[in-house]
Amino acid sequence: MLKKFLLATLIVLAYANASSAEVITVPLYKLAPVKAVDLKCINGVYSLQIPVPERWRIKRATLGFDYVNSTNLISEISQLVVKLDNYPLAQRKLSAQFPEGNMSVDIPVSMLKSGYHTLTFQTAQHFSRECERPCSPDLWTTINLDRAALRVEYELAPVPLKLSYINNYIFDPKTFPYGEVNIVTADNSSNTLTLAGIVASGIAKRFDYKKVYFSMSRSPKAGMDNVLIGDGKFVEQHLGNNVRVSGPLLKITHLKADTTHALIVVSGNNTDEIKLAAETLANINHSFPGTDEARPTEFKLPEIIPYSGRLVLSADKKYDLKTLNLNTHTFEGINPAPKDITFRLPSDFLIKENQYADLVLNFVYSPGMRGDSVMTIMLNNRSVRAIHLNQAGGDNIEGYKIHIPTYLFKPGNNTLSFVPVLVPNVKECDLLMSNNMFLTLFENSTLYFPPMPHFVELPAIELFMLNAFPFTRWPDGYDTLVYVAKADEYTVASAMNVIGMMTQKNGFPLFGIKVSVEKPDSWKGELIVIGDVMSIPDELKAAAPLKLLNPGTVPYQVIRNWEGEANLAYSKQASGLGPGLGALMEFESPYKRGRTALMFTASNTGDVWALTNALLEAHVQAASAGDMVLVDLTTQPEYRISSLSAGGKYSTGKLGRLFFIDYYLYSYPLVYQILIIVLIASSGLALFFYIRKVRRRRLNA
Repeated sequence: MLKKFLLATLIVLAYANASSAEVITVPLYKLAPVKAVDLKCINGVYSLQIPVPERWRIKRATLGFDYVNSTNLISEISQLVVKLDNYPLAQRKLSAQFPEGNMSVDIPVSMLKSGYHTLTFQTAQHFSRECERPCSPDLWTTINLDRAALRVEYELAPVPLKLSYINNYIFDPKTFPYGEVNIVTADNSSNTLTLAGIVASGIAKRFDYKKVYFSMSRSPKAGMDNVLIGDGKFVEQHLGNNVRVSGPLLKITHLKADTTHALIVVSGNNTDEIKLAAETLANINHSFPGTDEARPTEFKLPEIIPYSGRLVLSADKKYDLKTLNLNTHTFEGINPAPKDITFRLPSDFLIKENQYADLVLNFVYSPGMRGDSVMTIMLNNRSVRAIHLNQAGGDNIEGYKIHIPTYLFKPGNNTLSFVPVLVPNVKECDLLMSNNMFLTLFENSTLYFPPMPHFVELPAIELFMLNAFPFTRWPDGYDTLVYVAKADEYTVASAMNVIGMMTQKNGFPLFGIKVSVEKPDSWKGELIVIGDVMSIPDELKAAAPLKLLNPGTVPYQVIRNWEGEANLAYSKQASGLGPGLGALMEFESPYKRGRTALMFTASNTGDVWALTNALLEAHVQAASAGDMVLVDLTTQPEYRISSLSAGGKYSTGKLGRLFFIDYYLYSYPLVYQILIIVLIASSGLALFFYIRKVRRRRLNA
């Protein structure tokens, strides 16, 4: 009887421990930019980063994956090794008889401390015991990341009651697969939602590029972190007399009966004081303050200039590579990994074909390499230059200048890559020593981008997906209004999702953005409209490319020509979006010419919220272009996307007088050619009449 009782007790305790722990399974392709990895050559290597949030207490972690290797490998001397932070976790012989395999690897919990950990797949591959080519096509192993997963069992640690833990602990970019935050407000007035937008923007910025979903409610939600925004009376309703509001206040406490989640209070006696507290919350980014509350009295922002968001490259300015996050780097061995520089150009740059960016490199390479060794310069995965490393005794090069045509750049994100190929100067059967081959690229190398005018043709939703242009022309969202057409829980949460996404795209808190529940008849700036179809005013629906009226006009693509332009047919019909379908549309604001309106809509507010969640997915953003994007919300998580350009065009930006003339001549080359002919003919005629006049004078004399 006692044995049965003890056994039952152990089962109950085991169940209780298991139920208190969270279990998450993450496909590895969610942590890497590819779904499959090819490990080539005699030493193939691929690494990815595994984030571990500070508030996680990991109980167990298991890695499982499939692989396929070449059938030409020699099994006795070919192997696959899995490493974590360069420590071998497991290894497996690569068999030619059984080329398909799978591995399950237990990761020691002691190695998974808070931070980023490097998971490495490394192969030693051989198809011959003698006279082997280092990078023969026979040497390959493929890791299927889309069928690989990391399974983690963990529990949350108690949240320390210090405001500094807001940064990189509560709102931690290492949290995966996404962040989740609830905002608690007393009402959905315009002032309250504007304050909530500032808070949501500051939170999303801390999550960096990690997805974060926002919800809105009148009371804190269990199982997630909450931010409570309101005056002293509203705070007292939830926290009683434990908190005294006598001015701007920031305070952190635990959720009721839950020490693993935080309740952050943003309060004050009036809207201005609450805004001061919200702006302070949005900017806490180091270990101060170390207390559970702060009472700010003033907040000053630095000078804000247009086009100054995250990683934005200014024109007519020289940058060294260290400034662009590439320190002096040495490439070693036969197949060294490339190094990348990622930067952004303003989305409305008018990039012309007759200008060049200057890349000036300082580097040194070792002797003993064959003459066909090169360093390839690639821009956005396109080769633009190959530098010969053909001096047998090595060389030290300073000021190697490369002119890169500006038309190879693109608005938004650009990646400049340095890809070396170091070939040893040995014959096929010679002893191969690759450790003495190196190429060092110095951080004092520079990149210069010439001046460019700001002028772009809209609508172009793809530019919004790059860096929320044109709403972040001013990085703080100045001159942008978010119109919430229906102030219910789903729609206001959708507005917070959109504000969070815009912040992550531009990397700057949106202190200047406004949120309103009133119809924006007199608004002359950029406009974002969020709401279900029935709540959106008719003049906005009439201006959109898909006119959601009754009856409305629906564009259909008939054929796409060689220039990529679609020939459209238009159907006038009484219909609607229906459940499970969301629409994102960009068009010229009906309230001000040259200004942009961006509409998020669906047949009901729940689908509007689902639409904003879908737009946080990278593959949905990549497929969004033109002026109309339809998202089938029933196909989650893959989502079926339809993009189309169906509305009228308009332009935005400032060219300046000289740039306008330059742009006009660039856009109309025939006019440019005619002007050149006229100029040459006029000069020739002027010279002819001058010579004739001089000749007459001489004859008369």
